[in-house]
Amino acid sequence: MLHRRRPATGVSQLGPVLITILLGAAMTLSTVQSIVASNWARGLQLLLVVAFGGIIVGAGFAQARWLPKWLAHSLSVVLGVAWAVNRIGPLLGEALPTWKDQAIEILIRAIILTRILANGGTGEDLLLFITVLALMSWALAYGTMWMLIRRGWSWTPLIVNALVLLVNLTYASPKPPAALFYIFTGASLLLLVHQSYLNREHTWNAAMIEVPDLLGWRFVASGAIVVALLLMATTLMP
Repeated sequence: MLHRRRPATGVSQLGPVLITILLGAAMTLSTVQSIVASNWARGLQLLLVVAFGGIIVGAGFAQARWLPKWLAHSLSVVLGVAWAVNRIGPLLGEALPTWKDQAIEILIRAIILTRILANGGTGEDLLLFITVLALMSWALAYGTMWMLIRRGWSWTPLIVNALVLLVNLTYASPKPPAALFYIFTGASLLLLVHQSYLNREHTWNAAMIEVPDLLGWRFVASGAIVVALLLMATTLMP
């Protein structure tokens, strides 16, 4: 059945946005999980929680079209730091029970390490390493949601996530499970299919072109079948 395209409403756009969020989240969380599974340091499981928070905030801010870009990004930085410190806090021990104490301790460690490096010395602090990874996980998750939903980009967040995954796969030992790579690949390909349809839908809406009902769902379902077949064929290769 054909129907004439009508301007999209908030309700009609909810489905496509949810699909975008789910596919983007699968892509980003598989990337972050690959870092966690590589055992760079103890306590990296918190990266998933931090990244999940970035996904929620990024999706919410990106969907709030009335929120200026500069304000959204500024709030994201504040929330990201606060959430990362909150998750890292338990690693500091019971002697630092409050968020303020934990934040000050991390800041002091960062200042000390900076001075050591500035004077030509060498030093390492696993806690600061985890902190940097946590902030990167937040930025990756938030940025992915923002680019997908607010900007309508698909290739840029895909490439950024792929680079992070590739760097981790190159240097990590032990290597993360291969299943994470397949999840990332499947989610990324489906995301490209979905975003391609959304771009075409905008053109059809502007031209008031008649299209079949549920075409978007059929488009994604067909893409899912093709992606599944490709991944199955890949696993069977020697």
